[in-house]
Amino acid sequence: MGTIRVSGYAEKRVNADQTVYNITFLSKDVKSSAALDSVKKQCDAFLEKVSETGIDIARIHLDKDGVNENSYYESKAKTSRRVISFRTGFDPKINNRIIEIISQLNLNVEISTEYVLSGWEEIHEELIKKAVMDSKRKAELIAEANGQKVKYISSVSDEMYDDEREDYEGCGLAEPKCEIIGNSLSDKLCARELVETETLYVTWAIE
Repeated sequence: MGTIRVSGYAEKRVNADQTVYNITFLSKDVKSSAALDSVKKQCDAFLEKVSETGIDIARIHLDKDGVNENSYYESKAKTSRRVISFRTGFDPKINNRIIEIISQLNLNVEISTEYVLSGWEEIHEELIKKAVMDSKRKAELIAEANGQKVKYISSVSDEMYDDEREDYEGCGLAEPKCEIIGNSLSDKLCARELVETETLYVTWAIE
């Protein structure tokens, strides 16, 4: 009896169903206290407006508060930052409403979004099974060419040390408690398509 090591691959294309928002409030001032006070006031004004949409601000994360001195060549002012993040179900109307709030309040912010899957674990469990079957199919072809048969799995490896997927569960979904009314064409946009994959290296016993 011998062994053969064969890779298996599986993929699934699926639209993201959640949005992670990261918003950084910015302010510059010669005094740290003034810069910090400014970002706090910007954040509070934003949260007040956001709460009017029905989003539960108790589910919004305060990720970072800080103040840094700018380089000598830039200015003697200090830059303060407050970073918040939250997660909702995918809805372009929420994106547009957040942009409207930032514009209406004339906030100095950096904003980014990431589109993720809520059922990531279930999808990858399915992909792992399919990757094993893909490896078995290849192993059977090779074994058959040598007049042998595949018997059982000897070992499996994905050759990865860490799962690099970030955890966005945190405080849960900050979902609006009422419908957000929109009148923008971009309210009808769909979520980006994600390609989830699994690659396994399976060692099969053959004889």
